[in-house]
Amino acid sequence: MERRKFFLSMLLVVIAATASCLVTRSNGSNVGDRGTPVSVIRTPDGGLVPEVSLDKQGVLHLAYGKGSDGYYVQSRDGGKTFSSPVQLNRRAGIVAVGGERGPKIAIGKDGAIQVAWLGQRSGGIW
Repeated sequence: MERRKFFLSMLLVVIAATASCLVTRSNGSNVGDRGTPVSVIRTPDGGLVPEVSLDKQGVLHLAYGKGSDGYYVQSRDGGKTFSSPVQLNRRAGIVAVGGERGPKIAIGKDGAIQVAWLGQRSGGIW
């Protein structure tokens, strides 16, 4: 079976057993080959359960949870530095964080950033 080659940058989110999260980024032209360069970047501000999206301009958008709140940051240099965190929720303590919970992020075809999360109180998704 012929090995498939991927020529796109790849973003992965790794959640370690200790619940500390790492964002890894690969720039290799052949992601499947051994020796492909990979950078490991800690989620900013001690955040947990990060969700990553990359826009058409190459800006990395990251939503993550910390405590019971959600935050958003962006990086224009491939994750070397991040903007100051912006709290996503207006009411404190409403974002369920841990496991598969936490803020989810996506970028629409028009470039609009969409973020949603599961709430801790009845009323559910925000």
